[in-house]
Amino acid sequence: MPSPRPRRAMPAPLGARIARIAVPVLLVGGGATAIALSVWPAGSQLGTPATSAIPSVAASSAAASGDASQSPSAPPMTPPTPSAPPSATPTTPAAKSTSGPAAKPKASAKPKAKSKPKPSASASPKLKVTDTKFASIALNVRVKPTQDAKVVGEIKAGDKVPVTDTVKGDYRLISFKKKGYWVKKKYLVDDKTSVTGAAGISSQPCTTSSGVESGLTPDARKVYRAVCANFPQVRSFGGNRGGGGNHGSGRAVDAMLGGADGGAIASWVRAHARQLGVSEVIYAQRIWTVQRGGDGWRSMSDRGSATANHYDHVHISVYGDRATD
Repeated sequence: MPSPRPRRAMPAPLGARIARIAVPVLLVGGGATAIALSVWPAGSQLGTPATSAIPSVAASSAAASGDASQSPSAPPMTPPTPSAPPSATPTTPAAKSTSGPAAKPKASAKPKAKSKPKPSASASPKLKVTDTKFASIALNVRVKPTQDAKVVGEIKAGDKVPVTDTVKGDYRLISFKKKGYWVKKKYLVDDKTSVTGAAGISSQPCTTSSGVESGLTPDARKVYRAVCANFPQVRSFGGNRGGGGNHGSGRAVDAMLGGADGGAIASWVRAHARQLGVSEVIYAQRIWTVQRGGDGWRSMSDRGSATANHYDHVHISVYGDRATD
């Protein structure tokens, strides 16, 4: 018995066969359509809407099949929205700073404080000379109008003194070496003839204490006569006496008068020291010597009483025989 023929496989239905072809074609066609839409111009040159030059893939497939009703329809595909073409203008990258870190501003230099002008040694008001006076005695010139102020010089008896109208207490502001300083106003007089001792040095014998000349050296005798003639208010003198020192050797004279008159005598004798042969003057616990004349009056230690400290008389010592007048 002959063997039976093997059965042929049943051919696939027509719809299945069409689907096998249509689906891949549809997928490939959709992709091509998307590409065409992204590069095809939006319209023709005449302003009419452009039609796709590529036939619809779905239409071609339907015509080929002849039975669109039996063909499974592919879901509509939304073509992708074409992205905007990249800008033709390249973006210019931000320029990199080639300089280093920003330099810190330099601190402004502090303005230098203006130096204040130093006050003059006199510390006096503005100098304005208004008159001229004469020194009735030798005057100490001070930087301030006080008794303890520094002495910067001396004006001799009879010298002219340029003065101002500025007065403070017992002192008056004067012009001394073109600067303002102070002197005691009561010793400034209008007329030189009223200056104590302005008559000069007298060599006429003195009638007061006539016995004083005994034992005196030539210089001491000269001092005695000159003071007696120029200061008649002195009623008593001292001269040679026993003991040591200048009095014991006849080289000293005491003019027994204190206060302002004593100061006037002391100043006048100092001013005429060379003419009289004077070596030193002591008055009111102060001493002046020719050897240290530039130092002016110098203080002395306390000796215990007014007489010992020479407050009630002026002590005048001489060299002996050196007078020039």
